[in-house]
Amino acid sequence: MATATLAGCDDPPAIVSSEEIEAMGLEAWTHMRSQVPLSEDRQLQSALSNVSGRMLRQIGESPGDWETQVFASSEINAFALPGRKIGVFEGMFRVTENTDQVAAIVVRAIEKKKPLVYAPGIWRWVMLVIKNLPRFVMRRIGF
Repeated sequence: MATATLAGCDDPPAIVSSEEIEAMGLEAWTHMRSQVPLSEDRQLQSALSNVSGRMLRQIGESPGDWETQVFASSEINAFALPGRKIGVFEGMFRVTENTDQVAAIVVRAIEKKKPLVYAPGIWRWVMLVIKNLPRFVMRRIGF
């Protein structure tokens, strides 16, 4: 079992297994998909698939191991979750000038998904934010 630790604390480090982290990421992904509709814009989904595939190959990942989705929301956001999930809101495509800019955002999201430090308390807080984000987004866009 692989684990990550929180370094630099006076207390003993908190340990969370990579399996637990992945399970939390998959739970957040399922929740997000149930709360925010998927985009019906095939052009945006194709662009995300192409961009993320190119970027994943460059960092040694197999694009077939990852799920990518464009979410139907004007929010400007992109994220990658443990469990190999990448999400981009339609709003992100509207504020970028080309697929290279989307690619740079996707790479940053993928890199953020792989931090070396995890603490259960912090991760639970992040999951709470992710779970409540769709509700906030839906209220903001008038649903």
